[in-house]
Amino acid sequence: MHRRFVWIGSVALLAGIVATIPLLARANAPPAQAALHDTWTRARDEMPMVYAPAGEFDMGSADAQVDYALALCNGRHPGCGHCSVEKDLCRREWFDNERPAHGVRLSAFWIDAHEVTNAQYARCVAAGACAPPRKSSLYTLHAYYGNRAYDAYPVIHVDWGQADAYCRWAGGRLPTEAEWEYAARGPDGWLFPWGDLFPGGTDATGFALMAPQRKESATAARGERPSAPTLNYCDANCWFVWRDEELDDGFEMTAPVGSFAAWKSWAGALDMAGNVAEWVADWYDEGYYARAVRDDPRGPESGEFRVVRGGSWGQAPLYQTATHRGSKRPDETNIYTGFRCVAGGG
Repeated sequence: MHRRFVWIGSVALLAGIVATIPLLARANAPPAQAALHDTWTRARDEMPMVYAPAGEFDMGSADAQVDYALALCNGRHPGCGHCSVEKDLCRREWFDNERPAHGVRLSAFWIDAHEVTNAQYARCVAAGACAPPRKSSLYTLHAYYGNRAYDAYPVIHVDWGQADAYCRWAGGRLPTEAEWEYAARGPDGWLFPWGDLFPGGTDATGFALMAPQRKESATAARGERPSAPTLNYCDANCWFVWRDEELDDGFEMTAPVGSFAAWKSWAGALDMAGNVAEWVADWYDEGYYARAVRDDPRGPESGEFRVVRGGSWGQAPLYQTATHRGSKRPDETNIYTGFRCVAGGG
């Protein structure tokens, strides 16, 4: 009788635990219904997420945006003979993979408010769900990953598979290329996450070039050129020959995530330009935009390279646009690339 009672009690307890699993899953997933500027914190890695409502936008670069990016490039790097900028950097054909601009309609989703940090990634490693970064250094900084002083900095030296594994462990996935661009530029189609114009400089032509792109819903702040740095990029602190000597963002290499919180995207996402570039889910195809589907596109079914979005701390202004498309082999790692995750979506 006693044993039977224990067995029945155990079954009842197990049934109670099983019954709570869906509730726990729902509790650890972001709300299905939310509004723009709503936030939610993921329990597993304490990552704040922001909400991007369902909507439509023009994905890719319009003619005026290409013209402005080239004017910005030539204006910031005039006659740079030691780096052959005119030949190697400011080239219109480099925008071919961002065209044609095309309409995209997306379901609502949540996206990480910032790039995954060293400390957050270490949680996944400790749980046995992620492999450690290939290297723990950043140039002459030999202790980057695993160094408490850099816990709040973006993780680097992770390949696409490691990024994908982390997002799955966290309860999400890597964003599609379309989701990433939408979270960065919004339905008004800004060239940069903070607006149309790059900070500093005297690129007065930018106002005329970008004026046709501005929508009636554009705010004055988004249409004005910021005077202060809005991102961590290859500025005066950068030692590369293509550095932009007009501004000082305060960082030589990577920066703590959220260092430029005043310049978040329309959805509230931070560091969508600069700091580190980011892996996304899609395979890369230079000509994919010409045949992309309109609703919740997920890119080609296969390929040799994966798409990388957003410029990094080591790249010039030309690469910091919300439309810029890069690509890398899925097994490649470097000091410029990290990632963030999403949940929900189509």
